[in-house]
Amino acid sequence: MNAKSSKRKKLKFRSATMAMFPSLLKCKAFTLIETVITLALTVMVLSISFLVPKTTFRDQEIKNFTVEINQKFNVLKEQALVNDDYFLIFFDRDIQEITVKNLLTQKTNTCMKLPKFLTLVKNSEVRIYGEKGIAPISIFFKDQTNNNLYRLTLQMGWGTVTFVKV
Repeated sequence: MNAKSSKRKKLKFRSATMAMFPSLLKCKAFTLIETVITLALTVMVLSISFLVPKTTFRDQEIKNFTVEINQKFNVLKEQALVNDDYFLIFFDRDIQEITVKNLLTQKTNTCMKLPKFLTLVKNSEVRIYGEKGIAPISIFFKDQTNNNLYRLTLQMGWGTVTFVKV
């Protein structure tokens, strides 16, 4: 009798549970194919979310560097034109920074540091001559993360400063 009563209790429990949750009867487990597809989609979405910020961050830093170097050159050009000063702008590969030296007053100051992933291909210098302007020059930078080359071009006279991917 104990066996029959325990079976009845189990049946009552099952029927009560199914009455409360009828969707449990229709519930089926994931198959292997569905699980693999779900995992593949999850991995793709996560990998895209990890890769995109790195490239956009690097691109944004290059844009900021371009704007900042343009502003610095424009200020130096104006100062050289107004005060008839001579400037030497030195791009130092070893310490990854740009220094400016006023050749008349012999004052030297650090203009700006290069972004961490950009390196100079070789040491370079730019001279700004008072009313004469800038001697034309191209300075090359290398992106360490994806080996892209960038060229900073200073045009003859009081021309523009361009920074382009080569």
